Amino acid sequence: MAKKGLSSDSIIAEAVSLIEEIGYENFSLHTLAKKLGVKTASLYNYIENVAQVSMEIGKFAISQLCQAIELATKGVTDERLVLMQIATAYRKYVVQHPELYKVVINMPSIHGKEHVQVLLNLMSEALKPFSENQQDHLMKLRAYRSMIHGFVTLETSGYFEFAILTIDESYMGVIRTYVDTLQLAKNPLEEFG
Repeated sequence: MAKKGLSSDSIIAEAVSLIEEIGYENFSLHTLAKKLGVKTASLYNYIENVAQVSMEIGKFAISQLCQAIELATKGVTDERLVLMQIATAYRKYVVQHPELYKVVINMPSIHGKEHVQVLLNLMSEALKPFSENQQDHLMKLRAYRSMIHGFVTLETSGYFEFAILTIDESYMGVIRTYVDTLQLAKNPLEEFG
């Protein structure tokens, strides 16, 4: 028998909270059921399996990340600043929600493709002014995504402990260098201040 007040949405909401509390690696349907005060078998009245729960959590996290990026870039017209704002919002979200980001990264690409595509479209649009053709655009998009993902993954894994530069200074330096390189390729005679 289903527990009163339990629904697919409430299960996913509790799963999000639990993953942020105990970590992605420690999450299971058993721990979720325990947190909800039900037997694991009861969850199957609302969900198919742990893969479905992970997919829904991934969709939720991507949606939050996209909202953060859209908010950060709203009204920004400077092409370079848009790229900086995307990178800043992305990092801020991942640092605040590292366990949810692990869910996103572990989403099977074939199942989460349409949701990840929304995120890719935001980044892709911002890079269009710097791209010469489709191949160049794809290369720049992959470089931008890899740079952001690589940095935030290392940061949330506890790297970058050197005191010479703050993590913020390092991140903004990396992103600024990339954006300046894009701008220089677009306008070779422009000088940077």
